[in-house]
Amino acid sequence: MNTILFQKIQHSMKEKKWKKIDLAKNSGIHISDISRLLNHKQALSLKHLDAITKGLGLAEGSLYPYYPEECFNENKVLDKRRSVQFLYKCITLGYEEQCSDLLLTMTAEISDTIRNTYLTYMFSVAERLFKAKKEEKALPLYELIIEHERNDFSEQLATSYFRRFYIERMTENGQHALPYVVEHLVCMPREIRKEAYLWIAAFY
Repeated sequence: MNTILFQKIQHSMKEKKWKKIDLAKNSGIHISDISRLLNHKQALSLKHLDAITKGLGLAEGSLYPYYPEECFNENKVLDKRRSVQFLYKCITLGYEEQCSDLLLTMTAEISDTIRNTYLTYMFSVAERLFKAKKEEKALPLYELIIEHERNDFSEQLATSYFRRFYIERMTENGQHALPYVVEHLVCMPREIRKEAYLWIAAFY
């Protein structure tokens, strides 16, 4: 756990005159996990952060500004589970600064291999938002994938083109988005391609 986040939690515990056992009881986290977290021997998951926040009686997401550092592993690379969950929660809760910082880190990565991995993380969040009927929140992620994916035959690039068209089809941008969908039909997964054909036909 990074220093600032640790201090924020410790300060809230001190105000309540709590010990580790009190935090464990009120957060629902086992005392052994609380000890490892506060002794910096265990990575802090978003699930545990939310439980600690609730246990301390703090507002949901109030500790999120101090969490981004926890999304990195010991090799200074974003951890898939923590970064994907954090990005999704920040987008749905409206933590724009944390979203922007995390997305900038993903797209500014110098290593092609790592950046491609980050684009896959981003795509998984976009798809989760899309399937949760949060299409407008997913659109900026699809746009970033389209901008930064260098493999023209990528399935997630092709799918992102279709998702963008689907989201914008009733706007003036729909006509502009359509040619990219047609161009990348062959690269789409079979089920997505079938859906794309249906919406292209409906659009016309």
